Amino acid sequence: MKRTLSGSAVNNGAVVSTYYIYDGERPILEYDVNTAARVGYNLYGKGIDEILKRGAIGADSQWHWYYLQQNHEGSVTLLIDSAGSAIEKYRYDAFGAPTIYDGNWNGRSATIYDNRFLFTGREYATTYRGTYTTPAFNFYEYRARAYSPTLGRFMSEDPKLFDAGDYNLFRYCHNDPLDLTDPLGMDAVSNGDGTYHFTMRTDIVPNMIGGHVVDSHGSPLQCAGAGQFLTGTRTPDWKWHDAPQARHGGWTQGPRVTKDTPNGTMIARQWENGVYPNKGVNEYNAEAVKKDPSIINHTGIKVGWQNNQVIVIDQWKGEGGSLKLRHYDPNKENWCVVNAKTQYNLEPTASSFKLEQTIEKGTQQAQVISAQHQHSQEDRRQ
Repeated sequence: MKRTLSGSAVNNGAVVSTYYIYDGERPILEYDVNTAARVGYNLYGKGIDEILKRGAIGADSQWHWYYLQQNHEGSVTLLIDSAGSAIEKYRYDAFGAPTIYDGNWNGRSATIYDNRFLFTGREYATTYRGTYTTPAFNFYEYRARAYSPTLGRFMSEDPKLFDAGDYNLFRYCHNDPLDLTDPLGMDAVSNGDGTYHFTMRTDIVPNMIGGHVVDSHGSPLQCAGAGQFLTGTRTPDWKWHDAPQARHGGWTQGPRVTKDTPNGTMIARQWENGVYPNKGVNEYNAEAVKKDPSIINHTGIKVGWQNNQVIVIDQWKGEGGSLKLRHYDPNKENWCVVNAKTQYNLEPTASSFKLEQTIEKGTQQAQVISAQHQHSQEDRRQ
């Protein structure tokens, strides 16, 4: 990627152009466009923004190596040189506006070590190549969009729109920057009371009806397992984790589902004492189920609302495990939002989304329709 900065506050008015080489989502090398000299080097840990070491040309035009120390949010709090001495320190307000100090807590108007990794480990645009005093660049880059610590909000809408679980498309982490982070500029679905709800992943085509969520052996999952996978989270180490498990009281009953419940939210029915029972079909009275199948606990994802019914994408293992769209009466069946006290299952997911059978089924249907059309044409000719 190439970045060009120009203006009176950028190196005395000079145009500064830099090439950035990325490893996935993280910049690892930086080169000056005009001289081809390396001007930055970054070494990371396992976390997406866990930067461990950086080399850069400082205000003295000399190369400096330093180590970055981060707090629980991933915000860089100080730089340490090879001798173990603090050479630059940082403090932030609640929404990430930085204040810069030297190693002895004397204030500085700018970083002298060309460090742009600050609040939650994200890149602060005003510190690129010594441009800290440029007001127009007072924002952080959160990959999917830019974030203003002055405003305490993103500068564009959430790419997931209302499916992100927030009616305010510009709000940063549900206005809870002390507890939540959003390294991609998209996620953080907190209820504000220590629990979370879960929304559909954006990397899976949500309308791929007929697809299968399968386990590590390729077998279709039950409805709850499918819901956990479809509303999973990518953690800072860049691994996908399912939503928390329903068993052992892991899911608690959230608000009733209404037309205002954001599409993409995981929901479930037939709660028992505020907890999802996660029973197997054989645990219910067979005769009662025949009379009213809706008494069985079930999980799905709200994708719409029509005629006072909730439209749900769900997966029944008994029907071959394929995802289908169904309509349910949310009041009769007590559909509610799924809440949990943890954001995701600690173990990376072993499940996957299978499209082969969907494509095969679509091909078969197309062949049947084609054959019917051909026979119809032949019949008319006769």
